[in-house]
Amino acid sequence: MDKKRVLTASEMIEVLKDLPLSMSILPAVRVYVLLMAKEMFRQQLEKTPVYPGKLPKIKKMIEHTYATMMTPPGDMVGILAAQSMESFTQMTLNMFHSAGLSEKNVTLGLPRFEEVLNATSNPKVIGFTFYCLKTFETSEHLRKVIKLPQVTVNDLLIRPAVQVAPADKEPWYKYHDLFYGTEYQKCTHRVRLFMDTKKMFKHDLIMPDVVDRIEKELETLYVVASPLERGIIDVYADTTEVRGDDSTSDEDAKRTYFISIVIPELRKIHISGIPDVEAVYPKELTDGKTESWIFEGNGGSMIDLLSHPECDTRKTINDNFWDVLECLGIEATRAFLVDEFTKIMGFDGTYVNPKHTRLLADRMTLDGTLNAVNRYGMTRDQFGPLSKACFEESVDNFLRSGIHGETDDIRGVSAAIVTGKAPRIGGSMVDVLIDLPMLSKVRPAEPEMLEF
Repeated sequence: MDKKRVLTASEMIEVLKDLPLSMSILPAVRVYVLLMAKEMFRQQLEKTPVYPGKLPKIKKMIEHTYATMMTPPGDMVGILAAQSMESFTQMTLNMFHSAGLSEKNVTLGLPRFEEVLNATSNPKVIGFTFYCLKTFETSEHLRKVIKLPQVTVNDLLIRPAVQVAPADKEPWYKYHDLFYGTEYQKCTHRVRLFMDTKKMFKHDLIMPDVVDRIEKELETLYVVASPLERGIIDVYADTTEVRGDDSTSDEDAKRTYFISIVIPELRKIHISGIPDVEAVYPKELTDGKTESWIFEGNGGSMIDLLSHPECDTRKTINDNFWDVLECLGIEATRAFLVDEFTKIMGFDGTYVNPKHTRLLADRMTLDGTLNAVNRYGMTRDQFGPLSKACFEESVDNFLRSGIHGETDDIRGVSAAIVTGKAPRIGGSMVDVLIDLPMLSKVRPAEPEMLEF
């Protein structure tokens, strides 16, 4: 007898080529379901050594399994999917975070499940995994080459001070005048920024980096910087148009202008890193042969992450499904939702069959965008008044339907149950129609046959 071995690609194709197509669903969906089933069987066959002589029996068994796993038309698959997620009704508000372990914050359990179901546009915590194009053997090398956390002027600032421009200037002014000009001299006031040189060194920044960002963001200001060891940046603004009123002098008005407008704008200026990235944590990856390091972290948008020159765009992902939709499209969003539901429901060891999560993800992405699974997000225009009232806000829905004169054809399951009509599920999915041509051939009943 032949020894067990993994099937070749051609043998797998032969085994899976005759899987029966379900004729009760749309052709495009039918082909997609068949491809997914073939992929599921292929992944199992790749890992399972078998006897080559048993191929006909294996093929027959796979065809039988596929035929028996198909849902009959009219089955309430939504009820089965809801029952499979019953564990969430018992789950308490549980947020797992591991910031103390130098890992990214992760929202799991019921809070995250509600975020995904409600299609929340502003999740509480946005996590990301950043893969690099290059291979980094140490975390120190990774941190030195790739700068991800956001750094603003406020992060580097010790304190600001509003001053009247003095006549005597510091020694470094003459070099600035020589290389950059003396346009700042027309300004009578300045704000002196005292920078934290230790933080600048930590983020691998020098004074020209900060000066360039300030001048690029606020073009009407003039900036003069000291050497790095002094850590002083003087920002001049033209205040000739700033005037006081009857209760305020011109001098006070100019100081107020610096304190309420110039300094807040300076604090917000982005210097380096990716906007809104709060923190990053190196993580080691190993496949048994080679080791490499990646970043995990919190914050930031996906478009900014993917725009980084060192980003591997094929692998990098974040937890905000709206970002995934905007950057990668609806199919990627559906795949992300399936993975996210599986991860959420499996973090405590619960197993849920993937077909249920796929059904939920399909319903949320059916219209080409994200629809929340609640009364606000789901499109309910195709439902009648009774179906809407059975879901939530019964009185409001009845009142709204009465005002607009809506009618219900009692074709929905909820409406049929409410009114006592057999719902269109299971055997009731079948309609008995009269064959009119055959009816014309039926002979009229004899009078005596009508007597009881």
